Amino acid sequence: MFILAVLICQASSLLTFQIFNFGFAENDLMASFVLQDENNSPVQVEKVIYVQVVPMMSILFAHTLLFTRIGSITIIPSKLGSMYFMFSCEGCETYISSSISITYAEPSSVVLIPSTQNPNINEEISISYSNDHDFSFTIAYLLNNEEFNFRNVLTGLSSGVAYVTFFSCGVKDLMFDFEICMGWVGIIGGITIEVTSNIYNSIMFTSDTILFLGDFLELQVSVYTNIEMNTLLTGQCELYLSLSPSVPISGITTQVTTGGYATFSNLLINTVGTYKIIIEGCCQLLFESDEIVTITGVDSITVSLPSDYIQVSVETEITVSILGPNGSDLQLEAMIALVSSSKPMVGETTKSTTNGKAVFYITFETVGETTLSANSDHDLDTIDSMSKKVYIIESMCLETKNDVCVSCVPLANIIDGQCVCVDFSIEIILML
Repeated sequence: MFILAVLICQASSLLTFQIFNFGFAENDLMASFVLQDENNSPVQVEKVIYVQVVPMMSILFAHTLLFTRIGSITIIPSKLGSMYFMFSCEGCETYISSSISITYAEPSSVVLIPSTQNPNINEEISISYSNDHDFSFTIAYLLNNEEFNFRNVLTGLSSGVAYVTFFSCGVKDLMFDFEICMGWVGIIGGITIEVTSNIYNSIMFTSDTILFLGDFLELQVSVYTNIEMNTLLTGQCELYLSLSPSVPISGITTQVTTGGYATFSNLLINTVGTYKIIIEGCCQLLFESDEIVTITGVDSITVSLPSDYIQVSVETEITVSILGPNGSDLQLEAMIALVSSSKPMVGETTKSTTNGKAVFYITFETVGETTLSANSDHDLDTIDSMSKKVYIIESMCLETKNDVCVSCVPLANIIDGQCVCVDFSIEIILML
């Protein structure tokens, strides 16, 4: 026989126990309950009630575990003392009782012998089972409806070997139910299995790892079941993505593997900095990426040109440089716009750069002064924008003799009777 327990994924669709009453009849604990759906309507589908007692022990029960909408069951623990009970069913939330003092017990025993109590995820283990009342095996379950594989081989009327595979790591309380008399009398026992991870991961970034603030991060996680990393995980595994150091991420940070892969896309890291990717999940322990993700932006922008003086109608070269936080170089594509505060510019005033610099060739057609500044499409709120005041003049020559220039604006040299700017000039006051 092969059993596959189905994981219920959407908590909003879980059925709930709206009424749960406990009482004693001749020292026996009795529980009655009503099951309702998300609309508070009675559930008309037949269900099997799942029962577990904490601390773990075997329990006898009377009345069938099958119920439709309303159910009741008599429970006789195998030990005395204070304990609480948990109830569930397929597609149902787990109901946990308050502590109940048990004053009557009846010895009973379910013997469960596992091949190991610490298997790896996706590792099949065997559990030999029997009970001291010669009841027949009926069902095995996890109270939380978690998915697992179950294969059963009978070896006797009330004994057999169960072969179980778990798809997630963690502690599992696997319950075994045995019944007789058409299910009206039975015994339930359980065993605790702690599943560990033998999962190995790799991360492949499908976007750049150096990004401007506002750019999307994308990556694919591969999940393997061997250290050689050549056998992909076949079962599903829910993975959770976070960052180290921890900062908020916009986007879907939970994915389920398909064929051993999980793709995270359209993620936005909203804080400038350097981070490592953290992957953890139900099938594995925490895994940290080797590669660093850097989120940056334009934190400094500078305008420079050969002189504070620009001759009217003569093309001049203007360089805009951008830097990231702490003066870091930016090798990402950015769009830079050159701005003049008061004088119109002739020429291309927006350019793209991938090396942190953009060179503009600009002409001014009117005399006067203006302030040159720049901005980019990735400016940070903390940006330090360094502007440049320039003077647009008719001539770079201050004095001529016999139509030959003998004096130029500061830091300009006379070459062949003309003024040529060779360095950044100092600012002087001109009557323009």
